[in-house]
Amino acid sequence: MDFPQPGVICDSTYQICLDQQGPSLPLTRQFFGPAAANRLLAQLSSRPPQRDFMLSGGQLCDLNQRNCWDDGWRRRAVSVPLSRQLFGAGPVPGPMPMPGPQASQGNRSCQLSQRGMPVFNGACRLYRQNDGYAQSYLVEMGSGQVFRYQRRGNLLVLNDATGTWPVFLFDRGNSVQFRRAYLLLDVSRPMQARGGPADGATLPSPTPRSSGEAAPDLIDGLFQ
Repeated sequence: MDFPQPGVICDSTYQICLDQQGPSLPLTRQFFGPAAANRLLAQLSSRPPQRDFMLSGGQLCDLNQRNCWDDGWRRRAVSVPLSRQLFGAGPVPGPMPMPGPQASQGNRSCQLSQRGMPVFNGACRLYRQNDGYAQSYLVEMGSGQVFRYQRRGNLLVLNDATGTWPVFLFDRGNSVQFRRAYLLLDVSRPMQARGGPADGATLPSPTPRSSGEAAPDLIDGLFQ
């Protein structure tokens, strides 16, 4: 690990720099260059916001507990140098974490592409999650990637580690596309909800739908 400046840890193996907010695109670009920053952006754009991070040497840092450990998820051996470098104070031992849920596969098919390049093609699971104040629509793929969508008034947005982004929907008959900038997620529709053409017919060009008045029927039909 490198400590280029107070409050910053750079992992030369992963070519990622972190500060007290987690992985930092500006710092990664500064110390490892634009290519490393683009790789980090691609990683963060398919994940919900994280509060703990594993480094290449097996160390774990938790932003909520403001602590780092040398033994990773066991969280028994506090790393005093890493904790002081990242958080600027002596570490306080934290509780053992509960194991998180494992990614599961459902009966849908998802295709994910980034800048026109295929990233994932396989089984996925769609479900709803109530966060207490808002309902989220989650797409969980067999690779472990999770996309979390929410309605914000007349908008559908994607929340991930890079921020909150507007999403546009494309109804393709047998599938629905979620498009956010250079990320395109194509999700198969339930068999009973498909309205595509007969075999051998040509699909019409996809019609873009923003997440306004016309989108709830698409979302509710997918996330049943």
